[in-house]
Amino acid sequence: MMLISGLNNRARYTESAGWHRPTPVVALNVLYLGLMCSVVAFGLFVATIDHLGVGKASLFINLIPAVAVIAGYCVLGDRLGPMQLAGGAIVLAGVYLAMAPARPAG
Repeated sequence: MMLISGLNNRARYTESAGWHRPTPVVALNVLYLGLMCSVVAFGLFVATIDHLGVGKASLFINLIPAVAVIAGYCVLGDRLGPMQLAGGAIVLAGVYLAMAPARPAG
């Protein structure tokens, strides 16, 4: 029932907003983003879990915000302040310490 209602509302709102069918270039870009960000990234993460194990592979999820900030700096020209740099350093240090081999006690 919700699907039918959603399709009915979609038609009504797209017509009133003046939306139109996406061009082939836009459709290919959306398809590329869907495949690369969803399918390929998930496949790589599953392969990483198979290679490193769940415990070690899950540590790398903590790097996602740091990589996003670096990408914003490189691609979009975002400014990095002292708080972003300190936060990135803490994340990197945490992942490094968690991945480091345990030292024997004593």
